[in-house]
Amino acid sequence: EMLYVTQGSMKVLVDNTCFKLKEGQGIFINQNVLHSMNIMDNSDAVFKSIVFHPSFMFGYGRTVMSVKFLTPLVENRSMKYLLFDSDSNLMKYLIETITVLNEKKSGYELLCKLSLCQIWYL
Repeated sequence: EMLYVTQGSMKVLVDNTCFKLKEGQGIFINQNVLHSMNIMDNSDAVFKSIVFHPSFMFGYGRTVMSVKFLTPLVENRSMKYLLFDSDSNLMKYLIETITVLNEKKSGYELLCKLSLCQIWYL
């Protein structure tokens, strides 16, 4: 799951570690990691998120791409999350991915997969 805050601030709890995310900040949360999000300070916080199955990116099974790029991350139990700011390339591609998903123009699935692969490449 990846999310970013577009307005206000939120408290994000990831496996007993608490973070405050402000407008323009985001987080990647690895699979099988317990997490929750709450609005802070009675603000009107707004966030966008995307949840996707790893097979969406590289297919099912032990493909060359999944073994090289996906498995090392999703099976790394010490890699529970990654924080990022508005000026990062991660944020650029996350916003692009969510925009493509919301617009649902012809071929949006391919564009979404492309954006996620660009995030993975970083």
